[in-house]
Amino acid sequence: RSRLRPLEEGSDVTHRFGYAECDFNRHVNTVRYLELILNRFTLDYFDRMMPRRLELIFSKETHYGEEALLRMAETAPDDWQVNIIAGGDDHVRSRVMFVARN
Repeated sequence: RSRLRPLEEGSDVTHRFGYAECDFNRHVNTVRYLELILNRFTLDYFDRMMPRRLELIFSKETHYGEEALLRMAETAPDDWQVNIIAGGDDHVRSRVMFVARN
């Protein structure tokens, strides 16, 4: 059972999903979710750190035209949670754990 919970607060940005982000069923595809999550981190952060573990939990499908809130919070040092929220519900909960580059 997942330890990822709803994030009550964090750094928020909004995104409206477009045509190129959806599959033939008009659902947002997994690769797009990953891209949005990883793009929340700066290039400088990736120069110093690299992902060690990535968890994704899909709760609800997101569709073309929906506006989503991407909420990000550091829950422990270099351990981040990014939730994709639409219509007041978590659609995706994710966790990215980083380690320092050598």
